[in-house]
Amino acid sequence: FRVTIVGRSFLFMTEPEAIDVFFRDKNNSLSTGFFHNLLPHSIGGVRSPESGHVIESTLIPLIIKGNTVAQLLNFTPKFNVELYGYMKHTFSTSAGETMSLQYFTHHALFRSVNLALFGPSFPIETYHDFMTIDLAGHSLLNQIPMFSTRVRTARNTMRSSLKEFMAPWREDEGGNDIGTVS
Repeated sequence: FRVTIVGRSFLFMTEPEAIDVFFRDKNNSLSTGFFHNLLPHSIGGVRSPESGHVIESTLIPLIIKGNTVAQLLNFTPKFNVELYGYMKHTFSTSAGETMSLQYFTHHALFRSVNLALFGPSFPIETYHDFMTIDLAGHSLLNQIPMFSTRVRTARNTMRSSLKEFMAPWREDEGGNDIGTVS
């Protein structure tokens, strides 16, 4: 169905078959290229016509390579140490405090996964920005500023923190970025 809001027309595809046809269209007559460029721009703030290609040709293969059994065997002990450390610290310092189970599990997983993958210098304080983006990132897609101010602020804060975190890697590699993603 189609809806016009604030002078903009939105097409909603609600049937699973229609969505499947859209994303599996081999002739590109429905062109998913729009989404390949819209998502990195809207969610990540990356403004480049090649960003979708970089995600498909560089990022996704890196993720697949990192999820092999051998890599996960290296990751799991580090993850366990981080998770145990977080739980021990939380239970010893939060006596009598109330914390939602959802917050506890999300924060524990965010912290443990990122510290196990990226080491102790990873900016754990980005958790709240990450959750803001995770819970309301869809509002970035509508590109209506009044609905996405809080999420854009979280995205920009998180990008700044991650850029600072990654700066030493860039310096070691001679200042080169991966394609058009910085």
